[in-house]
Amino acid sequence: MTLLEHNQVAESASNSVIERGVQQLEVHVRVLKLGLQGRIGSHIPTTHPIIAWLVPHAADVLNKLEFGADGKTAYERLRVKRYKGETVEFGAKIQYRIPAALLPGHGQVGPRWADGLWLGKRFESDGHFVGPTHGSVECRAISQIPATERWDRTAVEQLIGVPWAWSGKAREIAHEAVFRDRPADAVPDPTHKCHPPSPDKSRSLTKCLIN
Repeated sequence: MTLLEHNQVAESASNSVIERGVQQLEVHVRVLKLGLQGRIGSHIPTTHPIIAWLVPHAADVLNKLEFGADGKTAYERLRVKRYKGETVEFGAKIQYRIPAALLPGHGQVGPRWADGLWLGKRFESDGHFVGPTHGSVECRAISQIPATERWDRTAVEQLIGVPWAWSGKAREIAHEAVFRDRPADAVPDPTHKCHPPSPDKSRSLTKCLIN
């Protein structure tokens, strides 16, 4: 049973648990984005399609790998077991096994593996989201490649698929994004403090009560 409770107007303290969760996600998204920028040596605009994959991946990582005060992850509380699936650094170039349904004529003859960018995993099936240049796909098997070939700025730039439009044909949701070289001395200021935005007056606090 789910009960909806409205928080008091302009009282963010009443949403402390949710606010902490939002802040955790913001920090992890920032870390992943800066990490990928450092790997490819380029600034990534927030309008680029890969950001649409990065945000849910950050939440997925927190659910599966972030331990709470009880020593358990959110995944472990839900599934009663720890997550042991395969993961890869976000945005890394990998090889993936092409699903049979996507092969020409659904045949078994021809290449079964192709190159793509690792974009995360589906929570329900644990399948891999992969972004080749012609769109995005979900597959069951991947293979990592040598570290010297793992980061490809061009492949990231050419990614067009997003979680709600894998083919990338809906161009209105993937605006033209221009990459620029990331300065070598572009190091985040460790003294900078990020303040969460003031909560929306209509935000509701959702509590799930499990009987």
